[in-house]
Amino acid sequence: MTEAPSTSFRRRKSSSSQTLAQMDLPPPLSPGVILRRLVKHGKYVAAGAAGIWWLDLVTAVENLLESPDSWARRMLVLAGGLHALTLTIFLYLVVFLPWLRGYMPNYPKWQQSRRLRVIFPVLTTSILLGWSLLVFSLTKSTHPAPRSSIHERIRGALDVQHRDGLGLFSSMAGATAIFSLTFGLLGFIPSPRVPVRVRKVK
Repeated sequence: MTEAPSTSFRRRKSSSSQTLAQMDLPPPLSPGVILRRLVKHGKYVAAGAAGIWWLDLVTAVENLLESPDSWARRMLVLAGGLHALTLTIFLYLVVFLPWLRGYMPNYPKWQQSRRLRVIFPVLTTSILLGWSLLVFSLTKSTHPAPRSSIHERIRGALDVQHRDGLGLFSSMAGATAIFSLTFGLLGFIPSPRVPVRVRKVK
């Protein structure tokens, strides 16, 4: 007895779906993949940490929180809240959906998902607005920041003059360093072996 055409078609369709699902799976965590990930994301972590240390952003933030300039302090707090929102959205996308829900959204076709059509504009707005507010607030950090002996030796070797607080370009570099450190650390989160198009996010 010959096989029914509909049954044969369903089997071929199922086999094709399984092949596509296997192609969409991320590569396994081999030593080579781990090393490439360390190099790829480690440079952002190193650059961000170096920028935060060199500009002494911890002291700058502490001075802003104690500053009599209420607007700068409010801008800093708002920038911190937006940065926390950015981090929460990224954790939702790279941890909650793939690891807890068991599927990956189809990011190249995010406009076809009602949920991602809302998440992506909010994410973009939180990054741009948070970075801008952080830069603005850091420019108001006019208190002298204490420098360690290592700072002074490097600045002396480079013949860099000491300035009170942060200027515009240093504030932009500092805000970028914070985001670089954050995104670099997020990049270390591994992706589970889940097909990208297993389930659509609606």
